[in-house]
Amino acid sequence: MMGNLEAQVSLGMCMIKGEGVEKDVDVGLDLLKKASARGSGEAHFCLYEAYSQGKWTDVDLAKAKEHLEGAATLEEPTGMCLYAEELLDRDEDLVKAINLLEKSLRYNCRQARRIYIRALIKRNQEGDKEMILSLLRRWVELRDGEAMYELARHVDNPKEALGLFHRALAMGVDKALPKLAEAYEKGLGTEVNQEQARLYRVRWSHLSC
Repeated sequence: MMGNLEAQVSLGMCMIKGEGVEKDVDVGLDLLKKASARGSGEAHFCLYEAYSQGKWTDVDLAKAKEHLEGAATLEEPTGMCLYAEELLDRDEDLVKAINLLEKSLRYNCRQARRIYIRALIKRNQEGDKEMILSLLRRWVELRDGEAMYELARHVDNPKEALGLFHRALAMGVDKALPKLAEAYEKGLGTEVNQEQARLYRVRWSHLSC
């Protein structure tokens, strides 16, 4: 049964994109709608992307919300992650958001890492700070640039933070640039170096344009 659903979603996406079959967006969307009605979280998530971003059809935020919730309910990993983020944005049901993120993490959804840290900060229970540091250190070992950046913001040692910001930048996390500029301007974890700070500011300004 699940294999048939996966095949239906796959065929729907192929028809939408015209990959290997004649392109027919309407038929493809119809296949996704039927698959979502039969319990496919993946189909719900594809429809969420379609309606939220105007992919292949007109933007319809009400339908997008409906399908994102459907994807989360059916435990589609990225759907759970993004629905949890929406709950956090709206200050709604923190317990549910954390539960969804923990499930998403069990599916190794990398995107859920950053949002889970945000949820733990928001919850702020005893032991959460230690948990945050432990999780971030584990993800840093997995060469996660975002985790390096977040850990740098949470550690108390300026020298360790500086090293983590450098590592994050090397992994392509450009938002580390203003943090590095600040460190060299103020001598946080290093000697003051205004020229180095200026270079980081210039790089960041070019990216921000």
